[in-house]
Amino acid sequence: MRGFRIAAVSTIFLSAVFFLLSFGASAQVALSVEISQLNYLQYEPIYLRVTMRNYSGHPLAFGENEGLRGQLRFEINSPGRNQYAQLLTKEYPSMRGVILPPGVARTFTFNVSAYYNVKQLGHYSIRAILSHPQLKAEYESKQTPFTVVKGLTLWESVVGVPKFDQKNSRNPGNGKIETRKYSILTYNTGKAFFHALMIEDKEHVYMVKKIALDLGRNLAPHCAIDDMSRLNI
Repeated sequence: MRGFRIAAVSTIFLSAVFFLLSFGASAQVALSVEISQLNYLQYEPIYLRVTMRNYSGHPLAFGENEGLRGQLRFEINSPGRNQYAQLLTKEYPSMRGVILPPGVARTFTFNVSAYYNVKQLGHYSIRAILSHPQLKAEYESKQTPFTVVKGLTLWESVVGVPKFDQKNSRNPGNGKIETRKYSILTYNTGKAFFHALMIEDKEHVYMVKKIALDLGRNLAPHCAIDDMSRLNI
């Protein structure tokens, strides 16, 4: 009876070890994502770092032919909706030319807003999903949250867009004068408050760019428009 108990315990132990080894072997690629900041201004580029570690024991190549055409995509939960953010292009972020040797981890940075519609204000969550013809399953990262915010306008001005003829002299023309709006905004990235510049008109946003740390009202940027409609800060 004692020998039977020892044999039974050994069988259970070996079964547990086999289960753990099988589980570890099934995780052939580890994925993790890191967002560059917690909060983004509306229309600001959203950058994401993706780290991949290859546990498959074989090099993973991402090439042109179907046998090597791996795919990295993102699932982004839109705020207030039970659906994913819309893909803006016909293709997912390109991984062509990448070779991931066995046991090696590599980190890639993607501008997520160049591929997905994340312009709506609100809370999002994002995860990366990797598939490859050589892998039996897809592998995904944990979800990472971020928020798109409006920001507080500190200063703004609407200016006309100068036009020039071929002789580099001003030519008013007969059409309406195009305009642009310059705005200085402040917002919290999740780590610090920043000033940002936004240039837009009624149809397009041409630029959103952080310009300096927000050091308070006493050190707020001073803005002036010159005779060429250029913004001087």
